Amino acid sequence: MLKHYKGILIGMVSGIVIWLVLFLPITELLIQPAINYIVTILAIESQRQILSEDINQSIRNIALTAIGFHLIWGAIFGYIMTSLLRIRAFKIDHNKVDSELNKIMNIKHCIKRSYSISKKEYKRYQN
Repeated sequence: MLKHYKGILIGMVSGIVIWLVLFLPITELLIQPAINYIVTILAIESQRQILSEDINQSIRNIALTAIGFHLIWGAIFGYIMTSLLRIRAFKIDHNKVDSELNKIMNIKHCIKRSYSISKKEYKRYQN
């Protein structure tokens, strides 16, 4: 049976993988160049000095904070998936037991019925 702590760990690992595969490349390849371009345009228009190091530091902080969010999301997702899989396994096990019980009841009913028929036929042949 699946344990919740294993589901949580698998979810957290999945969160880190998603962060590495999706979030980090998109941030580095698409968002950071766009932000640098937007800040350059704003700095020219406002004639204020904006340090690119401040912008890069903000992007790093956002990326590092996102790791925490992905870990939390993964833990919650892993817990929910483990719970759903446990419920499904429980239902499958009980459906097997119910179907086997129904088979036994059908066999018992058939035996009873055949016994009562043969008893009636026996009495009819005796007379």
